This record gives sequence, C-alpha cells and structure tokens, in this order.
Amino acid sequence: MAIAQKRGPIQKACVERYPHKNGKCDINQCKSQCTKNRKNGLGRCMDTGEGHMQCRCDYPCRNP
Repeated sequence: MAIAQKRGPIQKACVERYPHKNGKCDINQCKSQCTKNRKNGLGRCMDTGEGHMQCRCDYPCRNP
C-alpha cells in the first residue's frame, strides 16, 4: 500500500542575473550575493554564450 504525501503547489522558479564587468564569475561571490539578495537563492556561474560568464541566481517566486 502506497501512501502519498500531500504537498502544496509546485513553486515557480525566478531568475536574477548579476553580470560582471570583465565577464568573469567567482562562484563564492556569486553564491554569497545570491543568498544575500534572495533568502532561498541558489547562485551559480553560467556561460552567456559569448565567451563570458555571469552569476545567475535561481530562487522560488512568490505566489500572487
């Protein structure tokens, strides 16, 4: 017999980007900036496709 756990609706993810002037991304600075600005944010460095890296902060959106 399987027991299903009752969960709320799946939260939508929002994204904030923190570009750096020289196109580099320091993962430690990125993570700290993301968690400073967004409580449950997950910071990571992403390639912009132009040979530059930028900090990307994923966090749960608030429901209206």
